[in-house]
Amino acid sequence: MVSLVTAGLSAIGGATATAGAMSTMQTIGMVTSGISALAQISAGQQQKQMYEQRARNERLQSRVEAINAKKKGVKALENVNASLASILAGSFRGGIAPDMGTINDRSVFLVQRPGANDYFDTQWNASMAINTGEMRAKDYEMAGVQAQNQGYIMALSSFGNAMMNSQSISPMFQTARA
Repeated sequence: MVSLVTAGLSAIGGATATAGAMSTMQTIGMVTSGISALAQISAGQQQKQMYEQRARNERLQSRVEAINAKKKGVKALENVNASLASILAGSFRGGIAPDMGTINDRSVFLVQRPGANDYFDTQWNASMAINTGEMRAKDYEMAGVQAQNQGYIMALSSFGNAMMNSQSISPMFQTARA
């Protein structure tokens, strides 16, 4: 896009040479318009870089959330192990077979099933954190592309307005009518 603005400035220089000299004010107006166009392109590119940084930060933050969720899952499994150990120790102390009846029901229904549900919930939360972070990052990346495109459009608009103003002052850009 910068080359497009540069080509536009070159075309103005060529038009000036063929159509006659532009006034000093016209030249100043075109040059400042070119500088403004380059600044708008640069601003669009800087905004894109800012949005790309936000996207990287969002991905990192989602990974941190996923790791924290997985840590909670590990903690849930540790609690299951501690509870099972307590149930088994109590059954041996009481002289009850650990794999039958009430002891088995306790370990399955009161400890293992809720513990497994907690673990799978934390795994789900971890995957959702990653997916949500990825969606937000893609939104930021698209916003960056839009900001860069807006810079290009504003540059062309600024440059086009300068050419129109110059044409209204002098007929150097007007085509010969037959």
